Amino acid sequence: MMGVRDYVLGLECGNRYPDGRDVMCRTGMLKYLRPGEKKCYKVSINLIDES
Repeated sequence: MMGVRDYVLGLECGNRYPDGRDVMCRTGMLKYLRPGEKKCYKVSINLIDES
C-alpha cells in the first residue's frame, strides 16, 4: 500500500496452486509438458473504477 486509497496489484503467471509441488504431485494435479509441447491459456481481467 502506497498511501490512503492507493494500492498495487501484481499478477504473476504460474502453473500450480500455492499448496506446493509435493501436494500437487500427490493429488495428481501436477502437469508436465513434454519437450516442444505448448499449452495456451486465455486470461480475461475486468477492472472497475468506482472513484
